[in-house]
Amino acid sequence: MDIVADIRYAFRLLAKTPVFAVAAIATLALGIGANTTIFALVQSVLIRPLPYSNPDELVMVWEDGSRFGFPKNTPAPANYNDWRARNRSFVDMAATRGGTNASLTLDGPPEQVVGRSVTVNFFSVLGITPALGRAFNAGDDQNDRIVIISDALWRRRYGADPGMVGRTIVINDARREVVGVAPGRFVFRDRDVDYWLPMRLPPQQVNTRNSHFLNVVARLKPGVPVDVAEREMKSIAAQLTREYPDSNRDVGAVVISVREDLPVKTMAELVAYAKANPGKLNFASSGNGTSVHMSGELFKLMAGIDIVHVPYRGSGPSIQDILAGNIQMSIDTVSTMLPHIQSGGMRGIAVATIEKNPTLPELPTIAETLPGFDGSGINYICVPAGTPQPVIDRLNKEFTAVLTDPDVVRRMVIAGLTPVVETQADLIRRVKDEQVKWKKVIEQVK
Repeated sequence: MDIVADIRYAFRLLAKTPVFAVAAIATLALGIGANTTIFALVQSVLIRPLPYSNPDELVMVWEDGSRFGFPKNTPAPANYNDWRARNRSFVDMAATRGGTNASLTLDGPPEQVVGRSVTVNFFSVLGITPALGRAFNAGDDQNDRIVIISDALWRRRYGADPGMVGRTIVINDARREVVGVAPGRFVFRDRDVDYWLPMRLPPQQVNTRNSHFLNVVARLKPGVPVDVAEREMKSIAAQLTREYPDSNRDVGAVVISVREDLPVKTMAELVAYAKANPGKLNFASSGNGTSVHMSGELFKLMAGIDIVHVPYRGSGPSIQDILAGNIQMSIDTVSTMLPHIQSGGMRGIAVATIEKNPTLPELPTIAETLPGFDGSGINYICVPAGTPQPVIDRLNKEFTAVLTDPDVVRRMVIAGLTPVVETQADLIRRVKDEQVKWKKVIEQVK
């Protein structure tokens, strides 16, 4: 048996499918390499204003389900209805439900598009006037035959037809009249959305508190700061807990500004800004306890700053929110961030490894600002206790050969991994050092 060939073949397969590789490595404990974490800011927040009227007045309102591991959860419809009726902080509140794939036919070949259903006041709360036609009006939630389309869809499929309003399009075999075309720069939570329908919930969903699927945006009344609105929403959430203990026990509310401009371009400026504005900066991660979350907590500890962690259920939702401008900063792996940095949607400001990442050589390390910072995650190759030393030595030798193979190195770098070759003694020493480092971080999070 050629163990080197087998190991090399396995690593090449993993490197070809890096998403699967992460799962396989975690399951089999057969990984090796430093996974680079990157700190990135939303490019649009830094250099382009948000496409809303008076964006400083806009906030997202979420259910606070911290006890269940979801400090920023999608609200249930009945809770949203009570929030809207009882609050005194907002001019109005609107809701949307998640993107839905649909088939667009007529006027060309079939095309898959993404849409959202929204309350009829959605565009007015955001202060958006369609470029053509009108927004939804009161009573349109009873009309299942109208649609507003995006500027991108209007140009891509309909050749920017100035007579688009009034035309009929077919979405999932249903004929709908176009009543409006959104402005060119309009985006809310997902840049891929191409149409909006008036939300029409069946009675059993309107009154539910156990099904959580809405996104809620609100406009503050003039002069009402975010923290005052949040205190009122927490008070309303406490009322609902008392009134509906079965469904609303331990369900609070959290209010986050849609527009949080960050006047920073470097890691040093970010640290200075965070120190001058404690608790006002937030960062997204792919979930509580993940390596990227821990990297963010280590950053907080070493920089001596107070920034708010907003965990998501995976990288996808967190990336969606930061691109929509709802989160100020994201911490994730290079492989996750790279397409968005290359497209201009995000701006990377630093990598969390001691050395620069070859995929993004222009980015400095955080250690250049915070000496000694190393937020990289290491995947180790482990064997059961009691494995004979000659077997360990042979495996170490063969894996070293694989991890210095130029083709394997190239594929791992593309996948966002940096090969690390260590002896058994090096590994034991590193693990002890890591235990000390991360114990301090974990204690801080508690």
